[in-house]
Amino acid sequence: MMSVTFLAIGDVMLGGKVGKMIDQNGDAFLFGQIKEKLEDSDILFINLEMLFSDNNPQFLHHAHESFRISDKRIETLKFLGADIVNIGTNHIKDFADG
Repeated sequence: MMSVTFLAIGDVMLGGKVGKMIDQNGDAFLFGQIKEKLEDSDILFINLEMLFSDNNPQFLHHAHESFRISDKRIETLKFLGADIVNIGTNHIKDFADG
């Protein structure tokens, strides 16, 4: 019988200080040591705790800039080997056009 290994990780933050660290040092600086473990899975599911938004205005008064990221973070998700990325988060409307 064939088996499939499914790995799910959640509440991944790629904005704020984490995003700045990636910009300064690259993806491998933060995630290099866990990448091998992630690659052991056949399917890697990542729950992204933010949305992609470069310039949408703040929609909710409590929204924090750390909860939005540029689409350049797609490269980080590729580096990690993500097969499925969930953006169904409670922060999905933090930065929206209404």
